[in-house]
Amino acid sequence: MLAAALLAALAACGEEQRPVGVIGHVEGPIGGVAADEPRAATIGRDILSAGGNAADAAVAMGFTLAFTYPAAAGLGGGGLCLAYDQKSNAGFALDFLPRAPAAGGEVAVPLMTRGLLSLHARFGRLGLAQVTVPAENLARFGVPLSRALATRIQAQPDPAIRRLIGLGDGQSPTVGTTVTNFDFAGTLARIRAHGVVDFYTGALAGQLVEGIAASGGKVDLETMRRTAAGWSPAASYAVGDAILFAPTGEMPGGEAMAALWRDLLQGDAVQRAGPAARERVLREAADKARLGRRPVPGWTNLVAVDKRGNGIACVFTMGLEFGLRRAVPGTGVALASPIGDTPALGLGLLTNLRVKALFLSLAASGDAAAPARAIEALVAMNYDLKSARIAVSENRLGLAATVNTVFCFRSVPGAPESCIAAHDPKGFGLSFESD
Repeated sequence: MLAAALLAALAACGEEQRPVGVIGHVEGPIGGVAADEPRAATIGRDILSAGGNAADAAVAMGFTLAFTYPAAAGLGGGGLCLAYDQKSNAGFALDFLPRAPAAGGEVAVPLMTRGLLSLHARFGRLGLAQVTVPAENLARFGVPLSRALATRIQAQPDPAIRRLIGLGDGQSPTVGTTVTNFDFAGTLARIRAHGVVDFYTGALAGQLVEGIAASGGKVDLETMRRTAAGWSPAASYAVGDAILFAPTGEMPGGEAMAALWRDLLQGDAVQRAGPAARERVLREAADKARLGRRPVPGWTNLVAVDKRGNGIACVFTMGLEFGLRRAVPGTGVALASPIGDTPALGLGLLTNLRVKALFLSLAASGDAAAPARAIEALVAMNYDLKSARIAVSENRLGLAATVNTVFCFRSVPGAPESCIAAHDPKGFGLSFESD
């Protein structure tokens, strides 16, 4: 009996020795994450398991995607994120999309680092090193090529892409091939040590500006220093008793989300309409959005929800698929094309502000009709009572956009065990709702 008690005590002590920042710190449900690339989703799960919140997970996943999925994410690119902060019970939008500098040119101002660090500074819980080291280690020590990225490379047999992702001579872009990028790892180490300063005002900024100029770009040091990520309150729409946070009207996808809300979600219209009527409204919106436009594959998305009730939904882009297909020498920073005529993006966070609860984090990208794809999945889960995995996989509208979601049907923070994460099977991604 005494021996058993001692063993139990030792086991309990062992469990208590897992501090914040160590995988396994959180026992039981962690919330959920989903992304278009599996390694990024795995990193996000580990961050939540270590006690990080949704913002920490999204930032770590974003830095990871910049290495493991350069077809659509990179430090030379940027993105757009929605955040629900359970403590303040409010929704926010963060715009750091890669746009052309005032001087013009074919190279976008690199805003990915600015955006991710701004998200971390405002809402993150873990230290900066804890959300950058996972991607740094993958780049330094190598990671097997995922099906998500290998499929993109094989569709575009360009030697420049092979060089961009770190494939050596004789290496085939097949699933499982190990890739490294020591220059990218070194840049992440500098971000880890110096934060935003070195990347936008220090020696690294000078190196980036020089490399951009050599590629025909017109991004100078003053532009690097002054261009910031923009925070604003998210747009909010009543959906029954809930509130849907979405991009504002001037943001990509904002107008389309607002139109769909008016046509389908306003008041109790969605409840009165049957599935056929709802599908007709969504199909009409999708056809209108896609008129004269082709799918844009240079975009990716992720979602993260933590057990405390915080949620993040993000899209990232390099402007074009694999951006400009070249990196600044010595940095591993792939250059992006300015977004120009941006395709619509579908982002949403479904909340109940009366009880400070989050139900859903949802992101869709890769098609001009992404808002319709996002609302289609939301309606399937929230009104047709379909599971998250069915909602993201059935794609009745036949859209090219990929959608990822975490749906907590009894809400968080109250019932994290009700969270189901789902990734779009078209994207070869991954999702987790437990550690």
